[in-house]
Amino acid sequence: MRIFEVGDEILSNLDVDNIRVENLLFQAGYLTIKDFKTKGNKNLYTLSFPNLEVKMGFNDFFLGYVIENISLKDKTEIGLIEAF
Repeated sequence: MRIFEVGDEILSNLDVDNIRVENLLFQAGYLTIKDFKTKGNKNLYTLSFPNLEVKMGFNDFFLGYVIENISLKDKTEIGLIEAF
């Protein structure tokens, strides 16, 4: 599953005062490079979750962060699964 494509500037950004979410997730290991290609003079990296367990764990954490009520979180998660 492909998440998104990024360039060198995203992956090499180590400025902690101005770090992007994509870079933080990559540095923490939640995203890995699944594909690499060059278009013109630009390097493009396709980032994705390294495996299903990381994807499920991240989604569960994120949904729990957004929706604090556990019963509402579970109901929302089931609704999202059915919608997709």
